[in-house]
Amino acid sequence: MRMTNRVALVLAAAAVAISGCGGDDSGSEADTAAIQDVVTEINRANVEKDGAAYCDLLQPSTFSGTFSSRAKCAEETNQILEQAGKQPELVVENISIDGDTAKVTFAERSGEAPFIKENGNWYLTLGQGTADSPSGGVTDDPDGNGGGNGG
Repeated sequence: MRMTNRVALVLAAAAVAISGCGGDDSGSEADTAAIQDVVTEINRANVEKDGAAYCDLLQPSTFSGTFSSRAKCAEETNQILEQAGKQPELVVENISIDGDTAKVTFAERSGEAPFIKENGNWYLTLGQGTADSPSGGVTDDPDGNGGGNGG
């Protein structure tokens, strides 16, 4: 999968909501608040078209395997954010926490955005793995219908 496609999938996984209310079904209040903070920062990065800020929100343990540098991540993400135009605000509908992993659903959208806790901080994951064994790739099924485009 080309790097630009991977960044596009990460952005697509995050930029999936229009409006709604927030909540969670498990995990500590601190974890829930931290994940909500990441979503707030994703919204800010989308509005400001700030690829560098967006890259700061991505899972560190798989970052270097996905991008050659932070500058490359920011460059590619800036291009995608500009091409995408104005994005709707992400509004958390549900946060499901299981240890150091979480699935976040957003209002008026199907599918989930995976988050992972590393070194005490929550990040948007680049893969479907755990903090101990991350794997590459964001879901190719942002609609949650079981199909994938293969990226």
